[in-house]
Amino acid sequence: MRYCTEIKLPSLSDEQIKSAISCIGNNGANTDEEVRMVSFYEWYKLNDELQFWLHENIYAGDCWGIQEVRENLLPHKDRNTGTRILYIIDDGGDEVRTHFHDDDKNIILTVKMEVGKWYLMKTDVMHSVTGVESIRRALTVRIFSR
Repeated sequence: MRYCTEIKLPSLSDEQIKSAISCIGNNGANTDEEVRMVSFYEWYKLNDELQFWLHENIYAGDCWGIQEVRENLLPHKDRNTGTRILYIIDDGGDEVRTHFHDDDKNIILTVKMEVGKWYLMKTDVMHSVTGVESIRRALTVRIFSR
């Protein structure tokens, strides 16, 4: 995988998606001070039932959450994360794109992530999100850099 790849994993049921959305705002959001200060990005821990299902069926390496992106994200690299698994619940609008950048912030790849699909995404490389018209929601777990 170079930057972002769709991966074939079990789909989530409507009931699981509703359960994930119900976790928004219920548990203190982020533990990372740098992220918490960004009002247009939030991450919420999922409930125990979903954690168990995701650990058993998808990936058991870390705590799963639901992220909300409310505005475009400028080019950045995620701290302490090499790769992230995402399941797109709401795409945030028809024009939302994830871009990958070189060190000079030139776009080298653009991806449209689709609702109901899983992605494996490099996050220790420069990336951004543009075209956000509403809230983009995704289940996510990080795979730590070594």
